[in-house]
Amino acid sequence: MTDFAIARQHMIDGQIRPNKVIDPAVLDAIASTPREVFVPQARRHLAYMDENVVIADQRYLMEPTVFARLIQALTLSSDDVVIDIGGMTGYAAVVLSKLSARVVMLESNPELAAQAKANFQKLGIKNIEIHLGDLANGCETQAPFNVGFVNGAVSTIPNSWINQLSELGGRLGVVISHDRQVGRACLGEKNADNWSIIPLFDSATPYLAGFSPKPSFAF
Repeated sequence: MTDFAIARQHMIDGQIRPNKVIDPAVLDAIASTPREVFVPQARRHLAYMDENVVIADQRYLMEPTVFARLIQALTLSSDDVVIDIGGMTGYAAVVLSKLSARVVMLESNPELAAQAKANFQKLGIKNIEIHLGDLANGCETQAPFNVGFVNGAVSTIPNSWINQLSELGGRLGVVISHDRQVGRACLGEKNADNWSIIPLFDSATPYLAGFSPKPSFAF
C-alpha cells in the first residue's frame, strides 16, 4: 500500500525543489494538499510521479514540476481572486485557494465538477466556487480576476480569458503549444491595453480538450 504522505514529501524534495521552486508558501500549499484524492482510484499510484495523470477523456492532472513552477511564477497574494480554468476534480483549485482570497473553478464537465465539490467538502475548503460552462468563455459574471490558471496546454489564448483579467497586474499561467510538440509554460501579464507573454520553460503538457491546433489542409 502506498504511503501517500511519504510520496508527497518525496515529490517535493526530489522533483519540485530541485526544479527552482523555492517559494515557501507554494511549497506549503502543495505539501498540505493530498494529490491522490483528486486522481481516479485506479491511477492513485501515479499521483506523485513526475508525469501527467489522466483524469478523464483528454483531461490531465498537470505533472507536479510544471504545475509548481507555473504556480510560483504567478506570485499569488492573499487578496487575489483567481479563475482556475478546466479545474476537473479540483486539485489546482485547492492549491490556489491556499495562496489567494478566492478561487472560481470553471469546469465544463458536470461529473468532474461534482467530484470537485465532494473533494472540497471532504477537505473543508470553503473559498472555492464552482461554475459550469464553456471553458473558452471564461466566467464573465465573476470577473475581473487578478490571476488565471489553465489546466492544460492551448494553441491560442481566448480573448475572453484576457479580457476578464484585472486591468492592472492581471496574470495568466498557461502552457502554449502551436504544433503538438513540446510547448512553453508562459506567464501572461496585463496592464491596461498592454498584454505580454513571457516564456518561462519547456513543457510537455497535453492539450486541454478543445484547445488543440485546428487541422490544416494541404492541396
